[in-house]
Amino acid sequence: MKRIAEILSTQVSSSLLGLFRAFFGACLVYEIFYYFNIGIIAKGLKAPVVLFPYEGFEWVTLLPGKAPELLLFLSLIAAFCIMLGIIYKYAITFFFFTFTYFFLLDKGFYNNHLYLFILLCGLLIFMPADSAYSLSKKNKKSTVPYWTILLLRFQLFVVYFYGGLAKLNHDWIILKEPIKSIFSTQGYTSPMLINFIAYGGLAFDLSIGFLLFWRPTRTIAVLAVLLFNCTNAFLFHDIGVFPFFMMGATMIFFEPNFFEKWLPVISSNNRQKMKTSSIKKNSSNLSNLQKAFIGTYVSLQLLLPFRSLFITSNPNWYGPGQRFSWRMKIQNRVEKELSYAIFDMDSKKILTFDPHTALTSTQINTLIQDPRIIVRFAHFLADDAQHKGIKNVEVKAKVLISYNGRTPQLIIDQDKDLLTVSTNATEVPQWVLPLAEK
Repeated sequence: MKRIAEILSTQVSSSLLGLFRAFFGACLVYEIFYYFNIGIIAKGLKAPVVLFPYEGFEWVTLLPGKAPELLLFLSLIAAFCIMLGIIYKYAITFFFFTFTYFFLLDKGFYNNHLYLFILLCGLLIFMPADSAYSLSKKNKKSTVPYWTILLLRFQLFVVYFYGGLAKLNHDWIILKEPIKSIFSTQGYTSPMLINFIAYGGLAFDLSIGFLLFWRPTRTIAVLAVLLFNCTNAFLFHDIGVFPFFMMGATMIFFEPNFFEKWLPVISSNNRQKMKTSSIKKNSSNLSNLQKAFIGTYVSLQLLLPFRSLFITSNPNWYGPGQRFSWRMKIQNRVEKELSYAIFDMDSKKILTFDPHTALTSTQINTLIQDPRIIVRFAHFLADDAQHKGIKNVEVKAKVLISYNGRTPQLIIDQDKDLLTVSTNATEVPQWVLPLAEK
């Protein structure tokens, strides 16, 4: 432990951390511009009749009036400041909270790369990432603690490795699903291509982190990262900036002073102080607070994706444990039928409701992937019916989907009153029908 503490507190060139911050800031700028382009506030937040916040965060609600638009605009300015290294600490802290705020408003916004961006913003708050390649005149430093580099490497390693672990299932290995189903819709039916993507993707995710960490294999690993993510960007059209970010973020695995050969640090004495060495000893040790922060963060990232093991063997079908676990591209659900029935038990009348008329496409996609959202929307419909004078109400739903190429099947019992079921995230939903194998 003493040796580990010494390595973490070692001082290294600040150039790599500064370059990573500038690149990451550019990705954040792109992401906010994308939000503006798709009209995320008007179409994604104000248009639907209801939002689906995360359990425990129901208090996070949409701000009134034009406040959301103003907040998004300020986030864009903050992203530029992060990229340029201007008032960096204030900018990264502000962006972290505002970006997380929009993320928490609705489960439909969940995306693994958005979750990753939030984590990286949270980490960078505590790192002197404006020490190099920034327009700041106050915080220039020739060195930074090595733990800042190692923690970023660790986070990217987790994304890859846990993404590989999630693929160790029957559908991916035996059925080669959902690759086969997704590719068939795009006209790619070659068994050789499907096998290459399925097994090659699995091998890549499980090994690439180790290959990037080890210097002798780093060059070939970087080439593999470029090939893998370019392929993803070409084949999958719903992953946005993620593959391009992962390609650029690979820089963090290089030696701390690697890029100084081509990009001299904006600090006149940096190269003189560091000379040809990328690492030097630091006389100061990690504080207890720093040790606690690093240890807690690493432990959470290692353990959180495994929480589903204590709930169900198939979180992809049942829901709990599906998010925040790097379970990427391992299920494909095709909606076949989706409707709700509202029963007025006093007048014996039945009202049908099509959720497509009230929810966004991302919310619909979330609804058919997470059975708990099916129930939450049922409660919304029940509340709306009671406000309209229907006192004694039941709500049922028919949700028919094709899962990873299987014959269409119901997610839940269509005769079950959804107002009576439990949506506890720490237990298997007993009201969800088992996944049929064919």
